Amino acid sequence: MMKPILLFILGLSLSLWAQDFQFITPQMMDKGFYREGEIIRDTLQFVYVGDGKMVIKDLKRSCGCTVAKLERYEYQKGDTISIPFEVDTKGFKGRIRKNITIFYQAKESGKVQFTVMAEVVPLLKVEPAYLRIQSKPEEPVQKANFEIQNNSDQEIRILNIQVPEKGVTIEPRKVTIPPKKQVRFQLEVTPKQIKQKMIYLVIETSFPPKKQIRFPVFIR
Repeated sequence: MMKPILLFILGLSLSLWAQDFQFITPQMMDKGFYREGEIIRDTLQFVYVGDGKMVIKDLKRSCGCTVAKLERYEYQKGDTISIPFEVDTKGFKGRIRKNITIFYQAKESGKVQFTVMAEVVPLLKVEPAYLRIQSKPEEPVQKANFEIQNNSDQEIRILNIQVPEKGVTIEPRKVTIPPKKQVRFQLEVTPKQIKQKMIYLVIETSFPPKKQIRFPVFIR
């Protein structure tokens, strides 16, 4: 019973704080797709509509990858607050959410939060994330495919793919992937010759951020 009450009080507080502003940019900003390492740039804008002077006391970001700059700290009713920001996507992949929270003092103290969302596409990606091989008595050799995607602007060489067991073969072992292209690999596994239930293929590349990729294969 206490949890719904606390959530109601929190929602009411956020609603009351929001009454001090009219938002030009939405508080939830979906910036779409970005390649890993690209910088998300935009500006938060909202108008102060409360009474009297409003002073921004602090500005907090959810992590060091986000930079936001205040042009000024004091505002009167009708003034527009503009806060340029940048989010560095280096080291991220998939869906990201980064918060920028502004703490201010008007008639009462309050805060307003913006959330920047984006989908970060890795520059070098193995798809799917893993393989699962099912042993079948009637088929001693099992085959499966995976792709390596090069989403960068430069060619990437696959220098070698190490296989840890004798019952595992892969083709090709070496290949050059052009920019914005992908290459399909075929894995052949003889389950009876493999002692372990999970193995890792070690993919060696010429791409400095990812010189090695450990790719898991589960065998049942």
